Amino acid sequence: MKLNVPVILLVLNLIAYSVPGAMIAPINIVSSHTGYEISSKENKYPIILSKKTATTPTLPTGFPVINVINAEKLVGIHSIPVKNIYQLIWEPDSQSVTAIQPSTITRYNSVNLNTLETYTFPENSAFLDYEANSRQVLLTSDRRHLIIHPMDGKKDVSILAPANFVTAVFERGGTRIWVSLEEEHTAAVIDVKTGKELTSCGGFETAAPVYTALPSPAGRWLVWIARATIQLDTRADCTRVTRIGHQDFIMSHAFSTDDNLLAVSAGGELDGAFQPLLYIYNAETGKQEAVIPLEGSPAVDLSFSPDARIIASAGSGLSLLDVKTGQELKRIASSKTRFLVAEFSPDGRTLAAADETSLFIYAVTH
Repeated sequence: MKLNVPVILLVLNLIAYSVPGAMIAPINIVSSHTGYEISSKENKYPIILSKKTATTPTLPTGFPVINVINAEKLVGIHSIPVKNIYQLIWEPDSQSVTAIQPSTITRYNSVNLNTLETYTFPENSAFLDYEANSRQVLLTSDRRHLIIHPMDGKKDVSILAPANFVTAVFERGGTRIWVSLEEEHTAAVIDVKTGKELTSCGGFETAAPVYTALPSPAGRWLVWIARATIQLDTRADCTRVTRIGHQDFIMSHAFSTDDNLLAVSAGGELDGAFQPLLYIYNAETGKQEAVIPLEGSPAVDLSFSPDARIIASAGSGLSLLDVKTGQELKRIASSKTRFLVAEFSPDGRTLAAADETSLFIYAVTH
């Protein structure tokens, strides 16, 4: 779950006191595990460029689940030229993966990377989130109205938020939306069907002018992020569980599938030297389980394997790391290649990743 790329680094340079990954116009990006926010001014009206309803080929059954034993055998099985992908979201069946770019969202067949459908964002709209289970895109044009675009062709729905907001993300299933309100550090929950506010949570203290609040992937936590701080509250009653500070801005974070583990990448001191680090925490207690030095720079995207034994780190190269030992299991790409995003498939058999010019699918083939 989940708020990753060179543009994000530019963002952090532009807004020194913002949520890691926030960017000012002409393209506005706010980082979270589930999504970013992007302003697009290329197309005046929403356009479906292509939509195919043919049966999606299934992945070969011979691909084993990626684990700590076979990870070193991971190889690239498909790649296509695609620029500026800053988020990848797998569909629940692992048969297709959706890529978010500055002005479009495209779903690809994970077997051959053929395009299944593409949606171009309306002019002057900002992308907020995509929910794979309900296949809904969340947009805004004014930071007050939420626009829900169903990818199945149904009519868009507009909802008036309680106040101006900074970020907005779907809860898993797409029935609720969490919005981070602009004037006060409050996260409001909106019912998609009725458009009404159901509840709100507060209690996050920060001097940062920009922050984000979003639900964790499995729904256990409400996650607050600003600058170098991440705080977890219980989603059910907004009670603070843990608050973790770091020495430098948080560049990326990720949760294990069950929300038990939290990974954070930020700069910090280790062995007397300030360097890019990957921290692994027990999400409930905040206890640091591991700290792993990274090469080059902090990771701009992180992804746990479904069994939470491996974490993919994208940034200065692309690597698979053992969560328990910190050992590098597989160096997929050297630190000379800038990777923007990486995401394990829900079934754990494939890894999707993107650098600045291409989209890749990796698997263990033997």
